[in-house]
Amino acid sequence: MVNAKELYLFEHGHVHSASVATSEAVNIENLLFDGLAEEVCRSCPDEHANSMIWLLWHAARSEDVGINLVLCDERQVFDDRWATAMNVTTADIGTGMRTEDVVSMSQAADIDAVREYRVAVGRRTRDAISSLDFSSLGAVVEPDRLERVMREGCLRESAAWVLDFWRPQRRLFFLWLGTGHNYMHLQEAAVTRSRAGAGLGL
Repeated sequence: MVNAKELYLFEHGHVHSASVATSEAVNIENLLFDGLAEEVCRSCPDEHANSMIWLLWHAARSEDVGINLVLCDERQVFDDRWATAMNVTTADIGTGMRTEDVVSMSQAADIDAVREYRVAVGRRTRDAISSLDFSSLGAVVEPDRLERVMREGCLRESAAWVLDFWRPQRRLFFLWLGTGHNYMHLQEAAVTRSRAGAGLGL
């Protein structure tokens, strides 16, 4: 019988690379990004489409903030000099970013470093989940943890609505940022990849 943690870790491995965990199904990130031309990875097909590398970065930042800072009340992986390594100039998760800033970041980001950051985030999540008391997940998240989100610059002014959405959530919700949120944006990345002429990859 599969328990809740085992199921979560299976789904988590599915939306990360094989460097995080080898999924019994497939590792979607590897299918989408391995061997992909750099120009496709950085491409924003139109003003409403985020690039694949931006989507990967946003998914990793959201997981880092949601799991480590909010759910576990720990340091972010990002704090370990990843901004410099990835060549990004913002500490937030990217929600509410202007189109021109998405394009600029997509061109400047170090693709290998973004993927390495996501590996580090994914591994930290798996460590956290392995020791997490699942019986505590029904409690509403502590207000001071959400205050840390703002204090540490994880949300920009244009994304203040995110905090309003997070505030009444139970701790269980933040597990979604390590699985469902990743699924959503990896599917978006597949569409962007196809529109850039490289096929869906899935």
